[in-house]
Amino acid sequence: MRKNNLFFIMVLTSVVLFADSLNFVLIDTCITDADRLLDAECYGNLVYCADFSKDIRVFDASDANNLIEMGTISVTGYPQRFSLFGSYLHSANRDGGVCVLDLSEGTLPLIKASYNDGSRITGVWGDSQYVYAAGPDGLKLLAISDNTLILKDHIDTTSFTCNDVFVKDDIAYVCNWENGTALVDISDKNNLTVISTIPTSDYSCECYIRDTILYVAEYSSGVRCYNVSDGNNPVQIDSMPIGSAIEMQFDRNRLFVGNGEGIYAYYLNQNGSGTLVGFYTGLGECRGISIRNDTIFSCAEYAGMRIYEYSDPYSVKERENIKIKTIPEIFGIVKNKLQVVINKEGHFQIKIHDISGRKLFESEKYLMKGENYIEVGNLNIGTYLVTILGSDGQYFLKTLKMD
Repeated sequence: MRKNNLFFIMVLTSVVLFADSLNFVLIDTCITDADRLLDAECYGNLVYCADFSKDIRVFDASDANNLIEMGTISVTGYPQRFSLFGSYLHSANRDGGVCVLDLSEGTLPLIKASYNDGSRITGVWGDSQYVYAAGPDGLKLLAISDNTLILKDHIDTTSFTCNDVFVKDDIAYVCNWENGTALVDISDKNNLTVISTIPTSDYSCECYIRDTILYVAEYSSGVRCYNVSDGNNPVQIDSMPIGSAIEMQFDRNRLFVGNGEGIYAYYLNQNGSGTLVGFYTGLGECRGISIRNDTIFSCAEYAGMRIYEYSDPYSVKERENIKIKTIPEIFGIVKNKLQVVINKEGHFQIKIHDISGRKLFESEKYLMKGENYIEVGNLNIGTYLVTILGSDGQYFLKTLKMD
């Protein structure tokens, strides 16, 4: 046992050396014996985790630097996806159906209600009255009544599989994997009706509605944003290209996206579009995200849970004494110099990432007061994230578009 533990620590340390981060700080790694930790939800100081092999795991996160496991909650099937509404935790348990727990009843509450007709449940959304369960045979609407779940209606929204569901007002947004995202009218609980479908050339993994903007995580294409104020005619307004996007979580004006490489942070603009402002990559796939204040709990498949602190660059006023712009030079191929104008000389760290989070340039420079020109190599036409950090903590971040 000791040899195995030592080997794991050595491998983890080796991986950390190659990790790249922007505005994220890894503060703890909670290694469990879970084969697959797929989702998480925070409730007070507790974190509930969907362990695909060992029920629901519960951790005390009072000290985010030192999580303590409190025990497990046994469920039928394999916990895969959570939905939290107030104190109600809804769990999609794959071949074990769906269940509801009231977290106000204690750290390890008993199951309040459950439903299992033998079909697979992979996505769930619920409140204190209803549960919407998504699976290969469509969308089921279940009513919570006297500690039981009663089937109200069932609609086949796809010929493949329903992967996720999110509900706002009288519309359920259902991710149908390779068949796009269906908008379902749920105003009549006994007669669910598809009103429109947003097609995809990819795989729709997860969806979230914020105001009138629908965000859909598509596995290869990234996150697509649609204005759905007219449910019969959704209009795409933006796309955030990020490979293998499988998980989304919102916190204030920020969107956090989990993919096969790690976790990414986007600042949401007034029109709902996103600007990449942070990431932590190199530690493997991120399958589930839950946020408490600025502490992020991330489920890493086959590697337990990782806890990050996130510093939001948009919460810090941009310094007026740094201005940057690009100076394109053309010598048969396109080269770029970065012009940095400052009013105080000093040592600065400069990084350039593309919008997928890949680091393209990093250098430490002593910059003089006034104009400075920095060779950054060959950059293709596109959008880049430029960060400049001074030795005195002076910080600047800006998105630049190379035309």
